[in-house]
Amino acid sequence: MTLLSLRGLSLRLGGRALVDGLDLEMGPGEVLGLVGESGSGKSLTALAILGLLPPGVARSGEIRLGGERLDSLTETELCARRGRDLSIVFQEPMTALNPMQRIGDQVAEALVIHGTPRAEARRRAADQLARVGLAPDRCPPGRFPHELSGGQRQRVCIAMATALRPRLLIADEPTTALDVTTQAQILDLLGALARDQGMGLLLITHDLAVVAGMTQRVAVMQGGRLVEQAPTRALFGAPAQPYTRALLAASAPAAGRAARAPGAPVLQVAGVVRRYPLPRPHPFAPRPQMVAVAGADFTLHAGESLGLVGESGSGKSTLARAVLGLDAVQAGRVTLQGRPVGPGMDPAPRAGLQAVFQDPYGSFNPRWRVARAVAEPFHLLPRPPEDAETRVADALVAVGLRPEDGSRYIHEFSGGQRQRIAIARALITRPAVIVLDEAVSALDTRVRAQILALLADLQARHGLAYLFVSHDLHVVRAVTDRVLVMQAGRIVEQGPTERVFARPDHPYTRQLIAATPVIPADWLAPARKVPDALP
Repeated sequence: MTLLSLRGLSLRLGGRALVDGLDLEMGPGEVLGLVGESGSGKSLTALAILGLLPPGVARSGEIRLGGERLDSLTETELCARRGRDLSIVFQEPMTALNPMQRIGDQVAEALVIHGTPRAEARRRAADQLARVGLAPDRCPPGRFPHELSGGQRQRVCIAMATALRPRLLIADEPTTALDVTTQAQILDLLGALARDQGMGLLLITHDLAVVAGMTQRVAVMQGGRLVEQAPTRALFGAPAQPYTRALLAASAPAAGRAARAPGAPVLQVAGVVRRYPLPRPHPFAPRPQMVAVAGADFTLHAGESLGLVGESGSGKSTLARAVLGLDAVQAGRVTLQGRPVGPGMDPAPRAGLQAVFQDPYGSFNPRWRVARAVAEPFHLLPRPPEDAETRVADALVAVGLRPEDGSRYIHEFSGGQRQRIAIARALITRPAVIVLDEAVSALDTRVRAQILALLADLQARHGLAYLFVSHDLHVVRAVTDRVLVMQAGRIVEQGPTERVFARPDHPYTRQLIAATPVIPADWLAPARKVPDALP
C-alpha cells in the first residue's frame, strides 16, 4: 500500500522550473529521507504536498495521499486535512509559533479546529505536551514560546503537528539550529512517534549522518530533479550518481589538523564572569541573578583555531559576546594584544576583532549594496583608507567573489555567497582575531565544506586566529587546534582537539560526543571512509 505518491510533480516560477517531473512514493510507517543542497527543491516539494506554495508558483502533476488526489482539493478541503491527515514541523520553531499565545493553547488549537470541544482539547494538549517531554511540572502549558529553550520550542511544534495523529508527518530541517544532545532527543522523539503511531515520516535534511541513523530509504534531489533513490545503507555504500558521491564526500569533514607551533598570544580571557538579573519572585525580594559565564579563562594565539562547544544555554554565545566587547562583564577581563576589550572601548583596537555570525542575511543592512556593507568596519579606523575601493574589491576576490559583485544587494546572493560576503567584511580591517559564531551551521554540506576550506586558506595566508563557536562537533574536530567544552557557564574541559575527542576526561564531554550522529564507517566504500570518525 502507498501512503504518499508524487507523479510528475513540477513547480514553475515564471519560466523557471523549480521542481521538474518529480516521481516519489513512500509507504505507511516508512521514514524517507529527502536530501540535496539548498535550492534543490526539497522544501518546495514539502510545501506543494501541503498546498502551501508561495504566490506565483505554478504546480502540475499529481499528489496523492492514501489514494486521494490532494492537488485537486479546494483550500477549504485541504484545511480539513492539514493536521488530521498530514502535518509539518518547520526548521525554525520561533517563527512557526505565535509569540502572543500560550503553548498549551497553540497545541489545543489544532484539536479545536477539527471539532474537539475546547475543554477536552486543553486536556489533550497537556497530555500531548507531556508525551513529547514537556511535563506540566517542568514546562506548564501556560508558558509563552519566548520562555522556552530552542529544543523545548521544537517539541511544542512536534506536539502541534502530531496532536491528531496524522498519517504523514513532514519534518523540514527540524534539528539544524539545535545542539547535539537536544538534536538527539528530537530525532529519538520523531522516530518513536513514527513507530508508535504508524505514521509516515518524510525527513528533509542536509545532514547525512542524521539520515543514516533515521531513515529506511533516501531520495536525492539536485536542481529540482530526483537523481537517485535507494535503501539507506545501499545508497551510502554504493551511490550511483556523481552528485550523491559528492554529497557523501562533503558530509563529514576529515578530522584532525596538522600540528603547528603556537604563535604569540593575541586574545586573553581571564576570570570572566557574566551575570543577568532575573525577575523578583515578589516585589520586596532581592533580585536573583543567573550566572551565564562563571570564571572563564583561556588564551588564543596567532594563527590558532580554538573551538568552543556545549549545549544551548551553556554560555557559549554569552562568552563570545563578552570576547567581542558587546557585553560588559561583572568580573575578569578580556584583552586583545594587551589592550582591554569591552563596551565603550576605543574603535582602533576593535578593528582588530571581527565576527561572522550564523545568519549572514540578518547581519547585513538589506538596503545597502554589498560594497558599502563590506566597507562598513572602516569606521573603526582613525580615517578611511585612501584605497578603500581597492581593498573592498580585494576582499571580495579573496573570498571567491568578483569585484563587480559589490554593486549588488545581499538578497541577490545564495546562502553560501552571503556567508562569503560576511567573511569579506570581517577581513576588511585586517583583524588579528575573528569570532565565528555558528558560522556554518545553516549551510548545506557542500557549501559548508567550501566555506571551511576558504577559512583555512585565509588563516594560512593572513595568520588569523579563530574562535570557532559551534554545536557541530564534526566541524570543530576538523578545523580547530584546541577545544573548550562549556557546561552551565563553566569551561569543564579544554585541550588539544584530537586528545579531547579521542580521550575525553569529563563525563559531559563524553555525553556530547556520544550524542553526535555519525555515518557508520562500514557503510561507506573503503575509498570514501571518513578518517578518525567520532567514537
